[in-house]
Amino acid sequence: YQLAKTPLAEREEEKRYRLRIVANLGFMDDQRFLNLNIEREDYFICSARQSDWVKTIFTESEIAKMDTTGFQKVEVLDGE
Repeated sequence: YQLAKTPLAEREEEKRYRLRIVANLGFMDDQRFLNLNIEREDYFICSARQSDWVKTIFTESEIAKMDTTGFQKVEVLDGE
C-alpha cells in the first residue's frame, strides 16, 4: 500500500543479490551460487547465470525469508 502511494520518481529500487556459498565443497569458483529452479521450486548450487527457468538474483525481501547460513550476499549492480 505504501509503495502505491509513493510517486514513481521517489521510489527506491530494492537491492538485488546473488548468494554465493562460502564453504569450498569442491565447487569451481564460478559454480558456487544459489540457484532456484522456478518450475520445480527447488534450490541447487551452480553458476550465477540466470535464465527463464533458473533464478539466481534475489531481492533483499526474498532473502529475508530464507535461511542463508553459509552464504555470502554479492550485490548485483545495475545492468547485470
